[in-house]
Amino acid sequence: MEMMVVVALVATISGIVVPNLAGWAKAQEARSATEAVYRLAIRARDIAETEGTATELVYDSSQRSFTLERTSQDEEGEESTDVLASARLPEGVDPDAFRRDGADGNSADWKVTFRPDGTSTTGSVSLGTRTLQVDGYGRPTWSASDDPLPDEEEEWPAGELEQRGGA
Repeated sequence: MEMMVVVALVATISGIVVPNLAGWAKAQEARSATEAVYRLAIRARDIAETEGTATELVYDSSQRSFTLERTSQDEEGEESTDVLASARLPEGVDPDAFRRDGADGNSADWKVTFRPDGTSTTGSVSLGTRTLQVDGYGRPTWSASDDPLPDEEEEWPAGELEQRGGA
């Protein structure tokens, strides 16, 4: 009798814990993938500045991955694109709300170009509950997906007090 009670308790606890662990593991996988995309953006800027060549962060919808690419020319002037790194998105992480240079875009043409002088084109993409944004200075940041995305036209020099509501 006591053994049946113990078995029933173990079965009940297992029925509660196992689904929670599976959900936790899936959430961790999604978070790791989105953090990998963020690290690619940081790496793209570093490579562009240190190697003096433009580097691009590109989304490839057919592979469900973000890639870090560099285009170079050989002695004959032939261009080639090198994939330096990539981050594949797991099932359940579906990027959307693509923006590029202040305009709505789509997955087919989304990329951010990081230049050797530390600047970049601007872009953002929603990855689940967070949005990756890259400003014109090549700085990637996270925001909540329901935060409004800034438009380039809304940017203003910090010295203009009247735009901040000051006198």
